[in-house]
Amino acid sequence: MAKKNNDIPDDLIGFKEFIEYEEKKRPTHSRRSKSSGLHHLSFLESESQRLSKTLELCEEQTFGINRYPQDKKILEKQDQLIEKNRMIIIELLRRKDSPLTKNLTEIFKIHFGN
Repeated sequence: MAKKNNDIPDDLIGFKEFIEYEEKKRPTHSRRSKSSGLHHLSFLESESQRLSKTLELCEEQTFGINRYPQDKKILEKQDQLIEKNRMIIIELLRRKDSPLTKNLTEIFKIHFGN
């Protein structure tokens, strides 16, 4: 090998090594592409199955919601709860010792004097 390097000009030594490296590298690349194709195919099949199951689930849920609607009952319960809480708040604010009454009394005394 020492004689070969002596016969080749210095400019071409790195180029020849690069070409030899590329030639060794090519056969492994073709094997890799075949296995990656199978990998992609199996991935796509599993994704297709997953999406079909998801679609099936969504169709079942939609059918159930359309068949047995609950929105009116839920809205009625929420309205009742809001009305109940409103009445509790009004009763608490109407008391003579409530913070609102105390603050309003102070404001009126300051501005209008009493």
